[in-house]
Amino acid sequence: MPKQSVHLFGIRHHGPGSARSLNAALERLNPDMILIEGPPEATGALPLAIHAQMQPPVALLVYNPERMEQMGYFPFAAFSPEWNALQFALQRQIVVRFIDMLITHRLALMDTATQASARPPTATDSPPPEGGEEYLLRQENAPTLQSDPLYWLAQAAGFSDGERWWDHLVESRRKLNSEDDIFAAILTAITTLRAANPTPFDDLTPRREAFMRRAVRAARLEGYRRIAVVCGAWHTPALAALPPAEDDEALFADLPRVPVEVVWTPWTHGRLVRSIYGAGVAAPGWYAHLWQYHNSDEAAVGWITKVARHLRKEGLDTSPAQIIDAARLADTLAALRDRPASGLDELNEAILSVLCGGNPHPMHLIYKNVMIDERMGRIPDGATMLPLQKDIVKQQAALEMPPTPVITTLVLDLRLERDLQRRIFLHRLTLINIPWGTSNGHFLKPFGRGGLPQQNPGGSLLRRISQPKNPNPEVEGTAKETWSLQWKPEFVLTMIERSLYGSTLHEAATHYTIERIKQTHDLSHLTRLISGVLSADLPAVIDPLLQQIEEAARLSRDPVAMMVAVPPLVNLLRYGDVRSNDGSILQTIADDLMRRTCFWLPNACKNLSDDRASALDEKIKPFHVAVMLRHDEGLITQWQRMLKGLLDAPDVHPLLQGRACRLLFQNGVISGKALCQEMGRHLGTTNKPEQSVFWLKGFLQGESLSFLRDDALWFALSDWVRMLSGSAFTAVLPILRQTFSQFSQAERRAIHERVKQGRTPPEQPLEQIDARRGAEVLPFLRRIGLGGGQENF
Repeated sequence: MPKQSVHLFGIRHHGPGSARSLNAALERLNPDMILIEGPPEATGALPLAIHAQMQPPVALLVYNPERMEQMGYFPFAAFSPEWNALQFALQRQIVVRFIDMLITHRLALMDTATQASARPPTATDSPPPEGGEEYLLRQENAPTLQSDPLYWLAQAAGFSDGERWWDHLVESRRKLNSEDDIFAAILTAITTLRAANPTPFDDLTPRREAFMRRAVRAARLEGYRRIAVVCGAWHTPALAALPPAEDDEALFADLPRVPVEVVWTPWTHGRLVRSIYGAGVAAPGWYAHLWQYHNSDEAAVGWITKVARHLRKEGLDTSPAQIIDAARLADTLAALRDRPASGLDELNEAILSVLCGGNPHPMHLIYKNVMIDERMGRIPDGATMLPLQKDIVKQQAALEMPPTPVITTLVLDLRLERDLQRRIFLHRLTLINIPWGTSNGHFLKPFGRGGLPQQNPGGSLLRRISQPKNPNPEVEGTAKETWSLQWKPEFVLTMIERSLYGSTLHEAATHYTIERIKQTHDLSHLTRLISGVLSADLPAVIDPLLQQIEEAARLSRDPVAMMVAVPPLVNLLRYGDVRSNDGSILQTIADDLMRRTCFWLPNACKNLSDDRASALDEKIKPFHVAVMLRHDEGLITQWQRMLKGLLDAPDVHPLLQGRACRLLFQNGVISGKALCQEMGRHLGTTNKPEQSVFWLKGFLQGESLSFLRDDALWFALSDWVRMLSGSAFTAVLPILRQTFSQFSQAERRAIHERVKQGRTPPEQPLEQIDARRGAEVLPFLRRIGLGGGQENF
């Protein structure tokens, strides 16, 4: 039998220097078998890696179809050694296999809560040398043993941490010498490190290494002569000498299993960052740059030029002379530190000093846009995808919405059919927990007073309210909506999980939302779903949603939850719904919630802390608007009677009493004289200043014109401020400032001018109206008046 040889290549995951050295070593070796650290279940998916449309960064997603939370990603960048070993093998038709522990066992062993702590260790997160714990106690800033095991070797070489040591030793090497065997040196260093610390890092690592050794034995039994093993540097000593097979078999005997499936998915540089991904790197953009320049000595100048180009895009001036000076400074720093070439540390310091003038703020932009260099990979069109994935990808292409990992802004004009379909698409994705886009709200104004019964049933509500019959087509800007889009790779996992609910996005969103509705009894959550369901144009969901809302409303005794539920119901009543009936069920639910809120709310307003009173006050405002929009005299009377009861009720927070007083005055329920009496009662000397200022905040919040127009109110407030002692004024000043800061600049300016006048009333009352100027505005108001005529004014 020909002599067999096993060659170990210890690499750093996603290291360009490791990849470059590995490519050179494989060329010299010309192996007939390549074994790579990775999930064996994915071996069948490897041939797709050389497809013409495959563009890294990409990842293998291995998941349990029965429990989607059990999953694992195995990313590859263009500069990853494993990716280059795959390309080398597949392009030359060399047999290639993944040899790590079977994921079917790892997922079964790992609990979801402990997956992060049980992640596979890499060359930079392995056990420390012997005596490390005692030495650590003597190091003020020494890292933990798990976070940087190569710290001890780095210290001996004059580096502050193992990451920088490995980067300069391996990843930043630009000139490869065929006589140097970097992998032999790595094996020697790691062997020494592991010999000093024989205790395993965790229970999983010995089992993983046993699986790798079993794969090596199998390759030798199959007769392969030149076997190349590519794995994390920490594992190489464990594969150098093979113990008896029986010892390894005992490590993974009777291991539990779960079903697994494997798919390729696009990945991003941002997801390769070490803070997000355990075996990641600090600056994927920098490593991609090193990989691009290969052995060139121009890498430093090229990097600084790339940074300068980005700074110019941000409006910061940089010149060619500064680029040259920064490159020279980086080389000088490297020489002073006895480094073979300038690395990222030296380049960053030179860029900060020369290009940024010592200002650290531009460095944040450089890190985000250059050092990470966000980009998304691509998988072939024919890659294995479930029907739901295919439907989403198809719609992205049809709507011209390519997914990108960077945040982009999309402005939709809902009068255009394509933009309307884009909005529906985004809302459907959101309903299945794929928040690709977030909206800041649209500026759609209702044309006419919407209400039930609906005159033109059927069709999409969104289409009807976003494409109204505008009497003046020249008036624009009433149907615009702004979205922020950012695609994340983990959305693929959600698509796979939601595939159980349908083969198209419409089916999946409908069935998944109905299931959520049946499992939800929170009234406020159910009513918030109404907007999303209507925006997603899912009419089949409306009936189950209304039935669940009716059931939850019937059982609810929480007035706050009922208050939150009412505004979206009233909005739906104003615009109509997507069904072909008159919406009587919805109207009955809304009216019943309003009546019950008026009955239960007084008790909920008593004995509240300041924070809880503020939270309740925020809910009262939209509820009041919803009641007034219903135009039901009985409901309005009941609501106003409840508000009047709050004015004199004991133990009601003064903030809520002030809010009630303002709403009653605003709607003409109490007169100006009665309001002055209320103000005098709450702002009198017998009240604590804190209580008075909370009442005033409730009354004035969002409304300054009431006391600007009324002299009695103005002077009552002025007298209250004058009678405050110095300590009392200091105590209430923060709340006063918070209240007045919410007024517009024009309102604050008017208040300032009124204060300057002192006790003298203004010469011209603010309530005086110029009828002539007002008449000039009416024709324009009629043009934008929702198709109405004179009766609207």
